[in-house]
Amino acid sequence: MSDGHAFLFNVHIGTCDRTASCEDYFAKRERKLLLHGKEILKAEQRVLQQNYDIVPLRMVFSDKNYVKVHLGAGKQKSVMDKRDDIKKKEGQKDIRRAMKGDY
Repeated sequence: MSDGHAFLFNVHIGTCDRTASCEDYFAKRERKLLLHGKEILKAEQRVLQQNYDIVPLRMVFSDKNYVKVHLGAGKQKSVMDKRDDIKKKEGQKDIRRAMKGDY
């Protein structure tokens, strides 16, 4: 978000079947999002004050070659949370192996 505008980065949006093929089309370019000023301020406050990340959740393609992007806000996992999840997954794998008799 910069200067009161919101942009979408690193999302591949290819050409549609209904459009003419263009040689200079960049599928992974940055795209400006059409949001109200209040929505931009709200998202910017979440990012700056609460350390949230704004991520695209779902993309809906319209008949007029527009893309509607559903956005969500979430926190990143801490290192400790990641380690705990890895331990749980390894424990579940060990239990499954023991039940199968692979040990």
